[in-house]
Amino acid sequence: LEAICEVELEAMRADEAERAARRLIATDNLRESGYRLLMRALVASGNRGQATRVWEECRTTLASAGASPSADTERLYRALVRSAGGARAP
Repeated sequence: LEAICEVELEAMRADEAERAARRLIATDNLRESGYRLLMRALVASGNRGQATRVWEECRTTLASAGASPSADTERLYRALVRSAGGARAP
């Protein structure tokens, strides 16, 4: 699912990438890569607000397991929030 999501993002098919990322999260909601991919897909489709909600969902889910987002996930979130263009997320 991660590979599919990456390919869809590269092909600028944000909706397909979003579907794959949501399936990844549904399969394993503690796997941060799913949240990162979903945030990228949402920003690519111009939906920063929803990407922020996904960040909060990630933090809450991990906190319930006694963990917190990795530096990579935090860095991506900050970059997405700062980025001016939504067509292609980092």
